[in-house]
Amino acid sequence: LGVDENGRITALDVRALFNGGAYGGFKPVTTVHLGGVAEAGSPYRIPAVRVHSEIAYTNTVPRGHVRSPGSPQMHFAVESMIDMAARALQMDPLAFRELNMLRDGDASPMGEHYLEVRSEPVVAAAKKLLVETPLPPLPAEGDWVRGVGYSFYQRPTHGGVTEVGVEPTADGRLILHVPFPDQGAGQQTLGRNILSRLFGVPHEWIEVRQAEPEVFKMDSGCGGSRVTVTASEAIHQAGRRLLTELRSKFGLPEQAEAEQVRAAWAAFARTRRGEWVKAENDATHIDHVTSYSVTIARVRVDRETGQVVVEDLLGVYDVANIINPTSHWVQLEGGAVFGFGQAVLEDLGIEEGQVTRANLGDYKLPAVTDVPPLHFMLVPGGRGIGAENVKAVGELSNVSVMAAVANAVADAVGVRLCELPVTAERVFRALHPEKEV
Repeated sequence: LGVDENGRITALDVRALFNGGAYGGFKPVTTVHLGGVAEAGSPYRIPAVRVHSEIAYTNTVPRGHVRSPGSPQMHFAVESMIDMAARALQMDPLAFRELNMLRDGDASPMGEHYLEVRSEPVVAAAKKLLVETPLPPLPAEGDWVRGVGYSFYQRPTHGGVTEVGVEPTADGRLILHVPFPDQGAGQQTLGRNILSRLFGVPHEWIEVRQAEPEVFKMDSGCGGSRVTVTASEAIHQAGRRLLTELRSKFGLPEQAEAEQVRAAWAAFARTRRGEWVKAENDATHIDHVTSYSVTIARVRVDRETGQVVVEDLLGVYDVANIINPTSHWVQLEGGAVFGFGQAVLEDLGIEEGQVTRANLGDYKLPAVTDVPPLHFMLVPGGRGIGAENVKAVGELSNVSVMAAVANAVADAVGVRLCELPVTAERVFRALHPEKEV
């Protein structure tokens, strides 16, 4: 990382080597290289960047996709370097990041130009949230000290292709046919919310069904945080087409009551005998939209034992229109917990090619009792995609947690861990290299 005498980043040089495990099937080559590795330094203005990445075959467990492939690893390394540079210059790590952060109108390190970069209101909100969120006193027992760690991140919204159909029924319901499953993120509720608002009817009158594969021409699938981006526009357009048809041919007034809509649906169904109104959305080439975010971790560390307690996680996220508020919050909270697990718990433990933690008793995932308090703030009003004005959120909150936690530990006790997870043993060894664990 190159920095000038004024604290401005001048260059970033990255060489990344990923352990790809055995075999080639489903190896996340494209997403790791063009997604995760290409995000190196993405939240900042960096005029000169060189990135070289490779994936090696090894005689170990085959690797595959997981939330934002390659991004957490790359972000952990780069944000740790950002923190180290700030401390080497004796600058406040937050002030150093704010000085160098990508702003509206700037090109990203990879030359991307976004519709807007909302870093300034996001950072302002993060400062406010930090001041307004107190912590309890430190425990009386133990040699506890506190630290605060920061991590900036921006993630572009990507799209895909999808097609949907709406089918009015003779009993006055509307069936939304979709090609994708609801894998838990609320895709079915997404469709209900859009159509319920569009037609002005209760959710209960709308049913969502997953169609057979041959019904639609193409769907890009549930990966890549793309479903809301691609499906919301297709659902909106299908609903608008049906609404236009009902007004022009079935006498539905412009300002219709819910029962009038229901009667028009039934009339359509009786006349058209099960006909669908379809709409396709090709969002493979969309406006360059990105979401800026700030993650702050506050930890306490016992200098005697190396124990690390993440006291809370603070997150501020740039968002556009939210179609399903419940699942939106669940995505953000779930992502933060996901990142928390990677930061302090999860370790596959491969020794000489053998997995040493092959069950969930040894491979620790966060339980509800492990998760620290989460304090989030949304910065609404951003420019999104399509008629519903949406941005992707599924891989926004997990990526930066690991770096924030490691930076907080460094702030507390001056120890820089370059390996994850952050455990008491590793912190103790770094604090007391003369002692054996």
